[in-house]
Amino acid sequence: MPQPSILKRLLSRGSKYAMVGFATFLLDLGILFTLVKFTAVPYSFAVAIGFLIGVSINFSISYYWVYAGTTRRFHHGYFLFLIVAIIGAFVITISTSWLVEVFALPLLVARVMVGGVVGVIGFLLNTFLNFRLL
Repeated sequence: MPQPSILKRLLSRGSKYAMVGFATFLLDLGILFTLVKFTAVPYSFAVAIGFLIGVSINFSISYYWVYAGTTRRFHHGYFLFLIVAIIGAFVITISTSWLVEVFALPLLVARVMVGGVVGVIGFLLNTFLNFRLL
């Protein structure tokens, strides 16, 4: 049986990754909103906390569903995923803060804008470098 084309596999994985990413991004935003609204946590820390919790859950779901069939062991994949996530947390925190402070965008609007860009970059890094599945 012939292999599906690379583009078809990329679109399939991308759509699954987007579904998982959207769900965990909503969780991320919920954590961010809750921390900012109901605690004294500064929003820059709340952005990072929400992101790191959401991305950890994202990894577990992605490992078993989006990247099913990978030969990478769970803990090795998570380690690499976490390196990307920590870098992502810095980029997201700095970029979101910049959009809020410089352009006076509402916090959640700025976070959504940055999340879209970082989500696509995360998908590409995980697909081609971490899980090497396509």
